Amino acid sequence: MSASPSDITWFLAYKHKGGRTKVHRPACQYFGVTGPSSCSFPNRLAAKTVDNLIGKLRSIFIEAGQSGEWNYLLGVTNPAAHHQVKYLKLVSEEEAEACVVPMQATPIFVDKLSKLCSYFRN
Repeated sequence: MSASPSDITWFLAYKHKGGRTKVHRPACQYFGVTGPSSCSFPNRLAAKTVDNLIGKLRSIFIEAGQSGEWNYLLGVTNPAAHHQVKYLKLVSEEEAEACVVPMQATPIFVDKLSKLCSYFRN
């Protein structure tokens, strides 16, 4: 109940470090290349993942009775709805600059699912 927009921004920055999306700079030989690479640029969260986290945080605060825009004078309402939490926009811009293409998860087919279920039963 005492979280502020700065706390939300810190949390997003902390989570951002543990992502799987490699964001290359224009000088990198892997710039615009998808898939694993051996360069030293850090991994980041994908923009949609950050958007999902912000949405979940907003809904958690709403369920706790903190809806509406953040009010600095009173220090109340939803800190995840504050304009300071524009981290998602920065992440999206960074990915767009680096030509990052979102990767889709590998689908699980019915035959693999049935093998997986029988493995769990055994």
